[in-house]
Amino acid sequence: MKHFPQPHKIGGATRWSPNEIRAFEAATGLDLPAPTGMLSDTQLAARYGVSRATIWRWASKARKEAAA
Repeated sequence: MKHFPQPHKIGGATRWSPNEIRAFEAATGLDLPAPTGMLSDTQLAARYGVSRATIWRWASKARKEAAA
């Protein structure tokens, strides 16, 4: 299974790449409209119907799994 994408720091803000999010969604079988622009944790939480804390938990877990 594809790991949840890692965020990028852009001008002091933390955002996720729409291309990386789309690739993650395709790999996990999610059929959502293609995202546009860099996405914030709040936007991702709304997109998936979860809390912001869950988005950060997924990102942390993916980072740890990638390092292992």
